[in-house]
Amino acid sequence: MNRESYLDELKQALQGYPEELTGDLLESFASHFAEGNAMGLTDQQIIDELGSIDEVVSSVSEMGEKNPEDRNEATSLKDIIIKTIRESVVHRYGDSAYRVRTEKGQQSEDTIAIPEGYRGVLVDSSKVALDLTVEASDQLSYSFTAYKNLISGYQPELSVSFNENVIIFKIEKQSERMAGSCELDLRIPQAIRDLFVNTASGDTSVRDLRLEEFVCHCAAGDTDITDCDIDKLTVRAVSGDVRLENVESRNFDISSVSGDVSLSGCTGAVTVNSVSGDVEVEDHIGSLLASEAVSGDINVAGSLEEVRIKAINGDSEIVLENDPVNVDIKASNGDICLEVTDFTRCRMEISANHGDVSLPEEVSFRKSGRTYIAGEGSGIITIKSGNGDITIR
Repeated sequence: MNRESYLDELKQALQGYPEELTGDLLESFASHFAEGNAMGLTDQQIIDELGSIDEVVSSVSEMGEKNPEDRNEATSLKDIIIKTIRESVVHRYGDSAYRVRTEKGQQSEDTIAIPEGYRGVLVDSSKVALDLTVEASDQLSYSFTAYKNLISGYQPELSVSFNENVIIFKIEKQSERMAGSCELDLRIPQAIRDLFVNTASGDTSVRDLRLEEFVCHCAAGDTDITDCDIDKLTVRAVSGDVRLENVESRNFDISSVSGDVSLSGCTGAVTVNSVSGDVEVEDHIGSLLASEAVSGDINVAGSLEEVRIKAINGDSEIVLENDPVNVDIKASNGDICLEVTDFTRCRMEISANHGDVSLPEEVSFRKSGRTYIAGEGSGIITIKSGNGDITIR
């Protein structure tokens, strides 16, 4: 049996359960297959770890009845099942999935002299699970630990090379078979201005750096960036959370497929997109925040001149501590709540096709069709909702 047939049979076996629950379970299982394949596991090895279709359905049945009437109960049941299934796969592996039956292998550390003109570092672990930590130091140095896979006997290997003003840390398999996992602690000086990271899975943590550009691509794993000043910052995550705290950047460009994105105490123009995760921005200062989410909530608080929000299925809550220049919020299915310190300096146009509109009593609105219009200020606030309530306060 391969991945496609396993997921097809699971989908058939889960007929009769809530659609939301079934969809999230299938998505969770598909993510496990993607992570396992990236680690070198075959479909059958992953299936052996997940269990048979009957075992999965039995686990679901033991946790609750089909089609519970209460929506909150269904959501709670969904969360419990996903958490339980994930723990059943990773309970022996630590924090990262598919790091199965390993032992500490190769360890190395070194200090590297930076050739003249070299200003970039690339960490490439596109086929091996890597936990990466990068922080500031007076010189370029690293510590590397490989974990041998006890099934295959292989472990990852690290090589360092130099090419076109970039120092490359490349982690590769010894074989196409399962290769274990590894850890890399990298310390970089101010002479390094650009950092590029490409990982298959594993967590990435970056602290106390001053860079002109940072680009991070991670297929499965969390990304944490703390206390950094980065002129241009780009993060692409598939199935992991992205967390930024106290980061300054001229341009944040962040996207995640199935993980949450959070920014706290950051400064700069932000573009953040998520397919099936929440977006949380707090204490932010910047000229622009543009965010899109397909099936997650968007929560924003801070001082922002321009806000552009597009939500397909999820709620949006925006709290602005300044007088905005331009606010544009659109939601297909979800509630919208906007809080602004002073409405008198804004022109507002608010419309909801299906849903209630709650407006502040101190502001005089006139109505044109489904649209509420108020104010003549220089700031512009436009809110449109397809199915959901709108609250302005």
